[in-house]
Amino acid sequence: MHNEPAILKDRLKLLIGDRKVRAALFYTFNFDPKFFENYVMPLLVPEQQFINNSIANNILWRKLYKDGKIPPITVYYDQYGKSPDSAPMLDYHLVAVNMPSVGKNKGNFHPKHSFILLEGASSDSLIVITGSNNITQGGWCENVECISEYVLENKVNYPDTLVKSLRLFIQNAQQQFALKQNNIAEGLIIKYLSKIGYTGHKGIVYYNSFQGSFYDFLLENIFNTDPTINEIEIISPYFKPDITLIKHLQNHDLEIKIEMPVMGDYCLVKEKVYNDYKAAGVRWYEASDPVRTVHSKVYRFYGEKKIYTIIGSVNFTGPGWAGVPEINNTVYNIESALLYTEVNANPEKLLRKEILNRPLKFMDIDKELENKFEERINSPDIEFVIDWATQTIKWSKVKEVCRLYLTEDCQISLNNGKDVLIKNLPHSKEILDSIVRNPIFKVIETLPTEERIHYYYPNQIRFDQKPIEYRFSAGDIIEVWELLGTGDELLNDWITNRVEILAEFAEDESGRLVNEISESKNLLNEMARHLFGLVQLERFLFGAQIWKYTVAQKTGHFYNLRYYLIHDNVDTLTSYLKDIDKMHIDKKMPGGYYWLLLMIIKEKIYKCKDLNAIIKSFAPLDADKKELKTAIEKNIASLETSLSNLESTIDIQPKKLSWAKTLFEL
Repeated sequence: MHNEPAILKDRLKLLIGDRKVRAALFYTFNFDPKFFENYVMPLLVPEQQFINNSIANNILWRKLYKDGKIPPITVYYDQYGKSPDSAPMLDYHLVAVNMPSVGKNKGNFHPKHSFILLEGASSDSLIVITGSNNITQGGWCENVECISEYVLENKVNYPDTLVKSLRLFIQNAQQQFALKQNNIAEGLIIKYLSKIGYTGHKGIVYYNSFQGSFYDFLLENIFNTDPTINEIEIISPYFKPDITLIKHLQNHDLEIKIEMPVMGDYCLVKEKVYNDYKAAGVRWYEASDPVRTVHSKVYRFYGEKKIYTIIGSVNFTGPGWAGVPEINNTVYNIESALLYTEVNANPEKLLRKEILNRPLKFMDIDKELENKFEERINSPDIEFVIDWATQTIKWSKVKEVCRLYLTEDCQISLNNGKDVLIKNLPHSKEILDSIVRNPIFKVIETLPTEERIHYYYPNQIRFDQKPIEYRFSAGDIIEVWELLGTGDELLNDWITNRVEILAEFAEDESGRLVNEISESKNLLNEMARHLFGLVQLERFLFGAQIWKYTVAQKTGHFYNLRYYLIHDNVDTLTSYLKDIDKMHIDKKMPGGYYWLLLMIIKEKIYKCKDLNAIIKSFAPLDADKKELKTAIEKNIASLETSLSNLESTIDIQPKKLSWAKTLFEL
């Protein structure tokens, strides 16, 4: 626990250093995917330099995916706390928590945790961040938050009670809220927390709502162990509207001091709450930061010799203190916190200036989502999955009468069947493009008296074959291929610099990054340039040098092979084929020249005589071999269809092309 103000991003960057992140697991109430992907996730790949450009970063993420450098990542978030303005664009696992309802009331999934498992030279270690910060711009960059960091290392700093409590929380959350078994990130972190090299470190106790009520936790760990406790300081942005919790504390003869949450000149509590608390004996104190939003949740108890500080997500509210009940008959949150015990006879107080007789102005914040428990519309439990390899939308079994709204003319019943191929839908091209650019699903639930609208983030699998939102021109792709074999760093620098230049220009309707004025180029030079680029790609993928590679290098080259042949990124064959197809349609590439390029790609690359031998020798797993072969066969079939259509439309009889076809057999 650090008392000095700090930027969480900088602290994590320092803690991670240059070590490899093996897995990351996050718990949050509010979740902003755009912020997470551009601000938090880059911390998990310290070897990669990212820039302040989301297009370039997306491209870099795809290249990291190719190399297997992205650790498994899972994010738990409250179904009602997700951002309506952005959707997840990258490949990580999402668990939307839909808390149980009691009538029209519903609590919040409210813990804020970051578990980051690091690979070490001698042993792994686990960073545990616990506090009040959601995964949002406000939570990580703008608000006043209180956060504790703790690093676990087996046989070095590995307290048995703390380790077991953390493991049990992860397991309880998974069993109660995840629709499927442990994902990879959870599995790796649970495995780490299952080691038995415990150490004798004491003084830190973990709380979460699965253990019971927060008040019972206080009884067990503070009130029943230290009869000298006489004072409590509370920092919380939300408060129970009656004095029930105040009475719980006063039963222990505590002097109660609470920091006033403010926004500018306004107090962010109802005036009645302020007056009722004050009449009950509470002393209100000025905010430590009157400018920024104070979102911290801190409870500090003072005894004669010891101080007990609780840092976490627990607001001073009924659902925040309730704990998980045995019977679902009360509204409750899922919360978490850490209790630190210090020996200090002369501590520095958190709250310093009491509010005495100055006039106050009040602002009603009861409608804030984080503090709202009443009349919340209950969402059906649906888990959507997009399989980009097959371009299929899949979903879990739905009890309620619901339909997936893709367009006005395309609404799919979620009660009949459990998957659908996007290509079989009306307006499939437009629907696919819409999902690629904003993967958030609108669901309409039909009730006897009304229709309700809900929104869901889908999980995405086979991210390598997800169509990319932005494309280079074929000319740019050729320039990238000319750099093959010079090292990933040079390639990435070229791509990043090119994106930064092109991002300043307009983007056409296909998602292609283009210059405002295209240069007129000599056709013969352009033909030679395309042929040279394809030769460079062929040499990189199938040249004699690859047979001299070590086992590790062969595995790496297999992933390169898979990347350039079937992935969709700005520098792969998929992107190149799409751009030369567009050039042909726009009459910027003659049909005969287009035919020649397609034949080269089919015969010299996808049907390379050494390809099967390379896959057999280089692929790390049989499943990898099968997957790549299936994808290549699919691409060959697509190319043959394109060639057949082209031969029927260009003014050349197929038999007159036989001379050219024999060239590819040489």
